[in-house]
Amino acid sequence: MTRSLAFRITAAILAVSLVSTALVAIVSSRFMAREFGFFMFQRNHQDTALRLADHYRLHGDWPENPPALMAEWLTGPARMVAMGLADADGWVIVEAGRFRPGMTVPENIRARGTAIEVDGEMVGTLFTSAPSPPPIGNPAALAFLGRVNRAMALLAGGVVLAAIALGWMLSRPLTRPLRELTTAAGAIASGNLAQKVSVPQQRELGALAAAFNRMSTDLADSRDRRQKLTADIAHELRTPLSVILGHTEAMRDSIVTPGPEALALVHDEALRLNRMVTDMRTLSLAEAGELHLEREATPPAQLLQRAVSAHAPRAAEKEISLTLQRSERLPNIEVDADRIMQVLHNLLENALRHTPTGGNVTVCADTLNARTVRIVVNDSGPGIAPEELPHLFERFYRGDKARARRKHGGSGLGLAIARSLMQAHGGEIGVESQPGHGTTFAITLPTGA
Repeated sequence: MTRSLAFRITAAILAVSLVSTALVAIVSSRFMAREFGFFMFQRNHQDTALRLADHYRLHGDWPENPPALMAEWLTGPARMVAMGLADADGWVIVEAGRFRPGMTVPENIRARGTAIEVDGEMVGTLFTSAPSPPPIGNPAALAFLGRVNRAMALLAGGVVLAAIALGWMLSRPLTRPLRELTTAAGAIASGNLAQKVSVPQQRELGALAAAFNRMSTDLADSRDRRQKLTADIAHELRTPLSVILGHTEAMRDSIVTPGPEALALVHDEALRLNRMVTDMRTLSLAEAGELHLEREATPPAQLLQRAVSAHAPRAAEKEISLTLQRSERLPNIEVDADRIMQVLHNLLENALRHTPTGGNVTVCADTLNARTVRIVVNDSGPGIAPEELPHLFERFYRGDKARARRKHGGSGLGLAIARSLMQAHGGEIGVESQPGHGTTFAITLPTGA
């Protein structure tokens, strides 16, 4: 296909060059023949007029019967057209065309002719009845025009060769990157996603190559993420499924007597599976931009109070001080209240989970500017190692804190969901922590302004 494109480019340039050269050659040839005809016509007139002037000067008048020599000057084979001679009053001396001796030549015909002067006095007019010069019949003139036409033909041949060379030079820088892109695209289609192409200097092709490389990188990253997610899901589902299968097989084999305790354990693991599946679906929709949000102007103080009240019993159970601090006049935020509550619940669950007995969890809210509200959840827990911070929002991240979810029933997707929900709202989420100095999560949300 790329060779065909190169051929088409070369053929197009060649065709344009041939047509242009042919048109120029035709117009130039006709123009040159016309102009050369005028030149020869005028020169013949001038030469003949000089001979007739010399004849008049020698004889002092025009003869009533022009000699054959004079007729030869006017009508001979060397002439482009037969010329006539009129005296100073316009009477025909030598006939030409329809004008015969004894007739007068109209003034407009004489005006187109050549005046014959002797000692500054006009003694006659050399005229022709033709309105314009006829085709060139002089052999020497025709030979000259033939040489000119051959030169133009050679020039046309040079133009053709130059067009072929130009088409080849122009097509190669274009088709070479396209061939490389075609090969790389075929490799990607075969499953080899580690494909990169060189970026040419041409603006358009360079942008295309750069976009292709980004696509290749994104596809490879997406494949890696998909494989990792599949492995993580399989790993995470294996534990609750194993517990459920183990207990149900034990009850089937009468090794364990079905009772409230055994059934509660199976029920808890089933709830964990359901929670994990629900979280994965929510995360998938959010990352794909397909999560439906019912946005409305919502007072942030109302959401914060609900979230703190919901977790107050857990805080009291662990003897943790849970406090809410907020500005008096917080502007409304344009959010899906249920989804933001999901984010707040996740942050508070994490804070209470990792804050030791007697610790503190503080929720603060204020405005960064007229269009942004900032909510902070701070705990007095053990903090997070610096190397773990960049990975906290990844699915199923297995840092030291993440491993604790098995004990507390977490799905390992809460922070990843929180980040996706914040991005869907046009907000942000971040974390700051130091080992031994607690952890602070902060979210920002747009206001209704």
